[in-house]
Amino acid sequence: PSSSSSSSSSSEDRVSSRDVVIDTLRRRLAAAEEEGGREEEADGLRREVKEEERRREEAHSLFSSLALSLAGGRKKEGEEREEEEERTEEAFNRLWNPEAPVNTCHGKRVEDFECLEASVALWEATCPPLNDHSFQYLGVLQRACDQGYPLSSLQNAITATCSSVTASSVTAFSVIASSVASTASPCHSLTEAAACEATAGCAWCQCAAVPSKCYTQAEAAKLPPAIFRCTS
Repeated sequence: PSSSSSSSSSSEDRVSSRDVVIDTLRRRLAAAEEEGGREEEADGLRREVKEEERRREEAHSLFSSLALSLAGGRKKEGEEREEEEERTEEAFNRLWNPEAPVNTCHGKRVEDFECLEASVALWEATCPPLNDHSFQYLGVLQRACDQGYPLSSLQNAITATCSSVTASSVTAFSVIASSVASTASPCHSLTEAAACEATAGCAWCQCAAVPSKCYTQAEAAKLPPAIFRCTS
């Protein structure tokens, strides 16, 4: 019985390599919350957990957008709208779902390594950094290469998908810079999330591209939610 219990516990404690970072942060946060006198450390860990969750959501969103962009790019002349939508959905599933019935399923050797290598290099140069969690989505690039999508199509789709993130960031920074310059606020002097969140009219905004800052709620409302995560 003890052996069976030990085996069951060991199985439950296993964590996928994709989830090691967020699992470690959550465990550290739980320990800090259980013990007294560690509230400042717990606040910092909560921010780290939220930021890691944001990065995971962003990776899922970007790669699914990439797959949809590629799937919808093979338009056929004279195709009816319903036919186009059905074809796009099927093409998306072949790119997104590793279990989809395609010629090269997830786990098999890469057939077009040069295409994959070039696509990954462009992704790394254009998009948010890859990490242990987002590596799983590289299968979208592999399947696109192995299904015969031209490298030019992949390059265009990657650039369009990730440049929107950069463009949104630049727009947001301009909006906030001009707003801050014209209207000073006590919120801008707050450098800690806890103090910012406890101050009426202020919102703490996290962003992977720039340091997290405290803004007025009016300024926070102007920030693109795909780039910034702000408290209400």
